[in-house]
Amino acid sequence: MKTSSYWLKILLCLLVLIPVFSAPPFVATTVYENDSTKLATDSPKAAFLLAQFAKANAEIQMRTERQDNWFYLKFIIVGALFFAFLTHTSFLKTSDRVTIESIEQLTESPATPSILAVSCVLSLIIDVHLRTESLIIGQLGAWIANYLEPLFLPTHEDPTVGGFLGWESLLQAHGGFHADPFYQFTQSGHYHALTVLLYIAFVGALDAHLRSAKGRLPPNVRGLLLACFLVVHVSAIAFAWAAHTLPAAFRFEILNLESLSLKSPAAGGLYAAMASLLLVINWRTLARLRQPARESSGDESISDRP
Repeated sequence: MKTSSYWLKILLCLLVLIPVFSAPPFVATTVYENDSTKLATDSPKAAFLLAQFAKANAEIQMRTERQDNWFYLKFIIVGALFFAFLTHTSFLKTSDRVTIESIEQLTESPATPSILAVSCVLSLIIDVHLRTESLIIGQLGAWIANYLEPLFLPTHEDPTVGGFLGWESLLQAHGGFHADPFYQFTQSGHYHALTVLLYIAFVGALDAHLRSAKGRLPPNVRGLLLACFLVVHVSAIAFAWAAHTLPAAFRFEILNLESLSLKSPAAGGLYAAMASLLLVINWRTLARLRQPARESSGDESISDRP
């Protein structure tokens, strides 16, 4: 594969991965109809709602901490895998210093795309947990903004014209933290940056090994790499579905536009279809993995030349 074609493929993969890992805003499909009647804070109903509010706040804090723990765990697991891999290869055993030749041998080894595939899949599984925590936090915030705060602040209006908003209502308002798609992406994108890097590294290592093998892969190695390729992409599609699926009481607003408002399962299907484009981009790699091994000869096909 020519260098220009390789970098074009990487660019196309990134253009797919960025929206797949994005976190579009979502809103409640029904909201409390404000009747401008302020709820008395000493009423039994207020006491009950304030107790529910305390529980929601505690769960938001707990899930935020769990997000951080999952994020740290991702780096620990991936780092441990790579340390174990490198200490059991000739990369750290042959000499005391790293050379260009040792790096080339490592990148062209079938073990490299295999360990990258395992790391990528584990990272995607953790990403599902990260996004689940984020979605539940957003749903709790939507309940506070749409049902609780209007009862205690019945006169809250657009703050740009002098009205008053509660904290969660401000976050859910147009341009707020939970309603701004670009700010959401910059704040949540770092959770998935490692997964994107692992995927790009996996694709590059797999192509490097296929080039070095020149179509003469042993059947067991070919089967292993094909399985790695399929598991990575099925996992990416599964993440795209899970990360953009919500209960029927909520809907995603793609790019914060009501005209692009989608409920589940349509939203999950849209993002899963986006993730499926990775298979299209890497279709040539999949075709080469499915080809039977050629007999060793002096001839090389154009597709196998570096």
